[in-house]
Amino acid sequence: RLDRPVAGLALGDDLERGERNFLGKRSAQRLWEGRHLLVRAGPACDPLPHLACAVRWLGALCERAVDAARRLRRLADRAGAQELVAVATSALRDAKNGRKLAERISRALGSEVRTLAGEEEARLIFSAFRRRVGLGDENALGLDLGGGSLELAVGNASGLRFETTLRLGVTRLHGEFVRSDPLSAAEVRALRARVEESLDPIAGR
Repeated sequence: RLDRPVAGLALGDDLERGERNFLGKRSAQRLWEGRHLLVRAGPACDPLPHLACAVRWLGALCERAVDAARRLRRLADRAGAQELVAVATSALRDAKNGRKLAERISRALGSEVRTLAGEEEARLIFSAFRRRVGLGDENALGLDLGGGSLELAVGNASGLRFETTLRLGVTRLHGEFVRSDPLSAAEVRALRARVEESLDPIAGR
């Protein structure tokens, strides 16, 4: 339970929209304010087979991301935040230069960016589901589809039973498979095969 205004910043694979929500808590009072800053359409994806696909933040886009972080810092300050908590997900977790970019964003924010492991991200997401959705004793499946990854978690009101993360984010898949607009029949088949291939090992859990 927080007794002071806190700004929460999530740096996901849609860091493009710079996103994020500032949550201030003063005892029982909650104030929400959403902010969206256009940065980019996700990190670049090398045209490699999907098992080896690597992402990287290019120079100019790194600068835009750092600039967005500075603007979000100013927004947090104007909102009266006394603390800023920043976490990074797939965009920085999977990027070749993600650690260096996280360090630069940390300096811009004046607060350390903590990069979440995929399973931790899934657990936190399911924790949010439990808080906002009335779960009972039966297991429920929670999914969070982002730009770089898909998190899945199974559990009920009493706890989490299973969690995982898959590299099935929309920006990632688009970069790997899509070369035409609208998608060709071959691209649709390839996308479908990739999703089924990734989901099959966990479908029976």
